[in-house]
Amino acid sequence: MNPEGTNGIANYPYKGMPLSRPIAIDFIKERFAGTQAKREEIARAVCSDHQKRGGLPPENVFSVFHNALARMKKFGEAEPGDFYGYWKILPKNGCVTMPSRSKRDLEVSEIGEGSKFIYVDYYPSQKREDRWPCKVGRTGNPKKRAQQLGTANHEKLVHALRIRTDEHGLLERTLHYFLTIAGYGINRDWFRTTPEEVAGIYETLKREIALLKHAGASLAGNSD
Repeated sequence: MNPEGTNGIANYPYKGMPLSRPIAIDFIKERFAGTQAKREEIARAVCSDHQKRGGLPPENVFSVFHNALARMKKFGEAEPGDFYGYWKILPKNGCVTMPSRSKRDLEVSEIGEGSKFIYVDYYPSQKREDRWPCKVGRTGNPKKRAQQLGTANHEKLVHALRIRTDEHGLLERTLHYFLTIAGYGINRDWFRTTPEEVAGIYETLKREIALLKHAGASLAGNSD
């Protein structure tokens, strides 16, 4: 693919097509080989490039990039990065350029809006390649809570994710429900999962709620 110039746009093979997993994989290899970047940054850059060349946006951004990176991981073309939410896109020579990140970026990722928090913590010694024990709880002060638990268990917790919300009780129960029926429950607030997986469940819930609200508004408008 030719990323620059009018000839590249005119000859773009995916012109007029929605961004799909195979297209995303082509772009990821082209743009990010040999680097480590956040999945959100990868998605934003690839979507922008695809649309600049005449392509259409994806039907589901999260699904496209989740599946693209999972497939690249399966074939040894990508692997989870050193920090939460990051991915290493592997070149043929295997050398990956590390991004310079602030201390806060390395410790915690924050999503959502609101005055209360859902948090995802884990002990470094228990981290595994696939899933590992993570505590999914709620608090008004996630850092203080993580310090208390770390002191009690003689190992400092990694506070990997916090989700801002105004309904932290309801959101906590919903996340616990989905993790439990998936068979990931360990006990009470502990689940065999990952911070990224919990974030993915939250983003899916948010999209479904938005769709329901839109459908409800449409029905209300049609009834008038």
